[in-house]
Amino acid sequence: MFGSGGSIEKAQKEFFEEFERKYGKKVEKVEFAQLKADNNAFRLLNLTPYLGENTLSGLLVFCTNTLYFHSFPHEGYMGIVKKELYENPDNVSQCICLSELKNIKAEFPKQGRFSFLFPDKSRNISFSAQGPSSTIYFTLEFLKKAEAVYEEIKKTLNYEL
Repeated sequence: MFGSGGSIEKAQKEFFEEFERKYGKKVEKVEFAQLKADNNAFRLLNLTPYLGENTLSGLLVFCTNTLYFHSFPHEGYMGIVKKELYENPDNVSQCICLSELKNIKAEFPKQGRFSFLFPDKSRNISFSAQGPSSTIYFTLEFLKKAEAVYEEIKKTLNYEL
């Protein structure tokens, strides 16, 4: 989709239109993100991480008062190895509506005097939500500093996190 030789703007427009058709929500903006969690959290979120990893890359999709995490099909190194050894597992897009998670909370790490020693922390937002039997914990990591994204998340969800 993004690597088909077309422009980025065209690919973005196509994604926005396809997302709106599929989910009935108008996309306002997207941010590249990587969801990191343990296997139990992925199970409770009904998402499948990359084979042999605890991550899933995709887009944080901002719609009016609704927030989604959408990943694209991906076959990492372990997936290629598994494909050679076993029948190839389904490699499909995955999407979850974060707004629908019960009691979702987000936390942006406080920046202290020594934050420059841990620059990756400024790109992370930690989440918790109530699952059916336990609390779900996961982190979204962004390519840029997450403070502005955190403010957009609060605005989109229309409440103070």
